[in-house]
Amino acid sequence: MSIYLHLGLKILDYVISEKKEIKRSIESCRIKRIRRKYYDKLDSAAFVKWRNFQLYKIYHNDNYFTKVGRITYPAFTIPFEKYYDHAAMEQVISREDFNEEKIWKQGIKADDGKVVFPKIKEVEILQNGKLSERIRKKRLYRQYRRILKQSIKYPQLVGFSLDHYDMSSGKITKIHSKLGTYEYNVFTSHILEFELYKAYKKLRKKNNISIKKLWKHLPFRHYIHFEEGTKDAGEEVLFKGMRRYSLFGVQCLVLLKVPKTKDEYQVLLMKRSDNPQNVVARPGYYQFLPSGGFELFEKQTTRSLNKIKYNYSLKNALFREYMEEVFNLKSFQSVPSEYHGESVEKILLNIHTKKIVNMIERGNAHLNLLGVTVDLVGLRHEISFVLKIDDEQYAQNIFIANEEFANDDNENTMRKSLAEVESLLNDDNTNFNPASALLYKMYKDSPFYPLREQNKNSQETL
Repeated sequence: MSIYLHLGLKILDYVISEKKEIKRSIESCRIKRIRRKYYDKLDSAAFVKWRNFQLYKIYHNDNYFTKVGRITYPAFTIPFEKYYDHAAMEQVISREDFNEEKIWKQGIKADDGKVVFPKIKEVEILQNGKLSERIRKKRLYRQYRRILKQSIKYPQLVGFSLDHYDMSSGKITKIHSKLGTYEYNVFTSHILEFELYKAYKKLRKKNNISIKKLWKHLPFRHYIHFEEGTKDAGEEVLFKGMRRYSLFGVQCLVLLKVPKTKDEYQVLLMKRSDNPQNVVARPGYYQFLPSGGFELFEKQTTRSLNKIKYNYSLKNALFREYMEEVFNLKSFQSVPSEYHGESVEKILLNIHTKKIVNMIERGNAHLNLLGVTVDLVGLRHEISFVLKIDDEQYAQNIFIANEEFANDDNENTMRKSLAEVESLLNDDNTNFNPASALLYKMYKDSPFYPLREQNKNSQETL
């Protein structure tokens, strides 16, 4: 081969490579625009009003819609039997949920101490249903995957999804979980909001759509409610994780005692990043920190049942999110594939975790379970806590939010007074994460609210 031919082939390879890179870059920019347009539409007053109207048709019960401030959210709360404290809260979960026999019954393979997850296209909600329904679901899946594929960082990470609750007199006595992956959660739970958006466009924003016609445009939600039959499971789907993998969330309202004041507290509240590259859901919404998924703090490839059971801890999940979001400790965002050390111990032995536990043991801080918030849009449940810190020295810490929150030094400070929180909740133009709004309402209705007497004559009641 002559030197000229060799040089010509190298130039040709370079040109082809550059063209491919340009094509990928153009496609990436196009997807970003589509994703931005999608999120903008989700926040529009017209869509929110239409969405809530349709959800009321499906669930037709005022108890499942909650007014906080001036906004009525399509969400509700389920209380625990009692306000379990730091020492007792692990009583509400059971590691026995993860024996091989139970996992098999939940549609996940388990053998010789290892869990094997079917590919996402093989899970029940995508695989089953009437032919016309399956076609619609697969089309929605492809469209949604294309929009989100650049945002999902750890699709195969194992997490804990709702299976069912043990309840007494309408209150939770025990949480029962099933295993899933983050990808399962996105395409069996988050996708319920996407199909509402697509229905909104297809039905030309009309409100007066018959429930029969509406169901045809909501194949994922329809399958969750009806499976392959004709009987609507109705309210049962709100309290059980049937036919989907809705990843539990953990969220906490952190109260910091302000030094040299009487009964004055600040909370950790920030606006989420409005960059869809950084967050999968609710960009630009106010949210209490910390908040995140109830997932393993292990490698994405971890499938050991023993490690899964070891990770099944409400306190550890909360403290892990605390380290990641309140102190921006990068090492708590994920466990790299090359890491071969202890992971759960990293949470337990971290200086910030130990400091909080020490304050709790001395009586200078209190960690309690409040309840569970349920979002009708995505049918996700968030296990909610309150951490009240009366040690005034702790408020001297420097808190640093991670990239999931907006970087605006002037308007997006992390600490807010309770009066500022209530002002935001009473502002019609403020986008507040529904789970956070209901978390605040649960807190204000609880015995942990510190300003009950001062505020009993307040004109605005949450």
